[in-house]
Amino acid sequence: MSEINFQTLKTYGPSVTPYLFNRAIDTLQAISLEKGLGYQLRRTPGGTSLKINAGTLSFNPPPAFTVSTQAISGDASNISVNITPGTVNQHVPDNMFDSLTCATSGTFYAKIGVTTDGQNVTSCSLSCDDSTPVAQNATASALPSNLDILLAIVKDKKVYQTQAGSISLVGNQEFITDKPEPANPGELTYIPYYTWAMATV
Repeated sequence: MSEINFQTLKTYGPSVTPYLFNRAIDTLQAISLEKGLGYQLRRTPGGTSLKINAGTLSFNPPPAFTVSTQAISGDASNISVNITPGTVNQHVPDNMFDSLTCATSGTFYAKIGVTTDGQNVTSCSLSCDDSTPVAQNATASALPSNLDILLAIVKDKKVYQTQAGSISLVGNQEFITDKPEPANPGELTYIPYYTWAMATV
């Protein structure tokens, strides 16, 4: 590194005074890189090299809506059910950060209950209980107003993940049927039936 003196720094303007220059030099000389986690430090007469250990600085959070369980202190009959944050069509569940629990024995279903207006998702909420998810049925001329999305089955404290990741719901026409009466001008000549098609994002 070439030597820098005060006369050189004067070209940057009158704001660099000898006092500020000396303080900057003192600060730079005080900087010292020490050994630490995640890298290897090597000092030689030619300089200092830093090698980053592979994988040590990466952080891979679990996918959205990943389900896990945890013991509850002082309660041997129940466990805490934890679900990582996620969205359904950009909607965060109303109770995303509420505490969910289930019994330590038995079969329980961690799921998202989704509410729609027949065209768009309007809200969703999380639950974990022993009721099986409601199957989605095709509805005529509009998308289903409610559906359950199963995230995981919790059986005797063990989690069986079935779905992970934020969710995108898109309307899908399943089939059509004939109209019982002739269509009026401008109307469809058939009745379409729709369901929500799901993908993770």
